[in-house]
Amino acid sequence: TLAIRRVIEQQLDAIKRDDAETAFALAAPNIRRAFRDPTTFMALVSRDYMPMRRWEAATFLDLRTFDDHCVQRVKLVDAKGAAHVANYAM
Repeated sequence: TLAIRRVIEQQLDAIKRDDAETAFALAAPNIRRAFRDPTTFMALVSRDYMPMRRWEAATFLDLRTFDDHCVQRVKLVDAKGAAHVANYAM
C-alpha cells in the first residue's frame, strides 16, 4: 500500500543521510526493542545491510502476505550497479 511505501522511503532516505534518529524512529517496534537506540541500529545497518546505507536507486517490488504480516520487497541498486533486495516485514 501507499502508506507502507512512504514509511520505507522515509527510512531509506534517513539511513542514506546518516540520520540515525529518524531511521530508528521509523523502524518496526520489534526492531526498536531489539536494538534499543539509534546508534546500535545504524551500526547493525552499516555492518550487515550496507546496500541500505549507500543505495543509488530504489524500486518497490511486490508486497507479499505471510500469515499475520506483510513483506514489502525493495530492490536497491548501489553506485557500482549491483542490485540487492531488501525485505521489509510490516
